[in-house]
Amino acid sequence: MSRQPEILRSLGKAMGRMGLYSPSHPAVRSSVEEFHNSLNGFFMEGNSELILATAQHGLLFNGSLVEEAGAAMIGELLEKLTLESLTFQKGTTADEILALNALIYARPEEIAAGVDRILDAGGITHIKANEARYVKEGEAGAYGHTPEQEGAAKTDQELAQAVIS
Repeated sequence: MSRQPEILRSLGKAMGRMGLYSPSHPAVRSSVEEFHNSLNGFFMEGNSELILATAQHGLLFNGSLVEEAGAAMIGELLEKLTLESLTFQKGTTADEILALNALIYARPEEIAAGVDRILDAGGITHIKANEARYVKEGEAGAYGHTPEQEGAAKTDQELAQAVIS
C-alpha cells in the first residue's frame, strides 16, 4: 500500500503549523511526530529516501506527479524557498524536521545566501535541499539546465527513476 497520501497530508499539516507556531508548540510537535511516523513507515518498506520536487504542473513524489492533500502547499513552499527539491533520507529525525522551521521563517537574504547554510546551522544532516537554477531561454538543454549541467541532470533523473523502481 502506498503511503504517499498519508505522508503528504501529514507533511502539509506539519508545515502549515510550523508557519503559525513556534517549534515547541504542542500542535507543531504532534504534527511533526505524525509526519515522522509516516516517513519511518515509508523507510521500513525498503525506501532509502523520499524526494519531493517541484514540477511545472505540481509536485513530484519520487518522480511521480501527485495531487493529494498537502501537495499544493508543499509545492508552493518549495517554490517560495526557490528549491527544486527536498530530499528526506532514511534516518531523518523528528528534531531535524522541526529544524525545518528555520527554512519556513528564513528571510529572502538568508535564502539567497544558501539553503545549505540554514540546514547546517539547524544540525540537519538527513534532509537535503536542491536549489532551483534558472538560465536564460535558449541556453537550457533538454532538462532545463545549461550544457555543463546537462550530464549531471541526466544522472539525477536516472537516480530518481531508480529510487522509485
